[in-house]
Amino acid sequence: PTIYGQYEVAEHVLDFVQKYGCEKIIAIGGFQTPFERELGKVYGVFNKPHLGEELKSLGVSITRSGAITGACGIILGLGDQRNLESVGLLGATKGEYPDMEAAREVLKVVTKILGLEINLEKLNREIIEMKRRLESLHRIQTEAIGQVTREFRRRPSPFYV
Repeated sequence: PTIYGQYEVAEHVLDFVQKYGCEKIIAIGGFQTPFERELGKVYGVFNKPHLGEELKSLGVSITRSGAITGACGIILGLGDQRNLESVGLLGATKGEYPDMEAAREVLKVVTKILGLEINLEKLNREIIEMKRRLESLHRIQTEAIGQVTREFRRRPSPFYV
């Protein structure tokens, strides 16, 4: 969706939840990182000091700088303008593909905040299967690159270079 479409959708979502008395919003998204050590972390932003303490107690890494883009950032900004308690939870990811592991870690925090218990076994199985497929794809790519490299080396060098 365009940026204007995201604003319109966010406004409608906030209108809807406020109609039913919602006072706190949780927006979720991703945080792209090149660092392996950050994968699995959940970063949080908030607009009221007590929310920061709550997030820290749940093991969320608090971030104080940077821009939150897309629908997640728009919901948080508009929620703050409406004086709603606003929490953003961002799963650290490489950003190369839809990251179910990052989503799972964010989901764990959301369930703690809301006092819910959910069974993550099916998601865990899907993550294992996804990893298996990605490893297989990586092996195929590595073999293909090796084959192309060997073929390239077999060719005689051009005499005019």
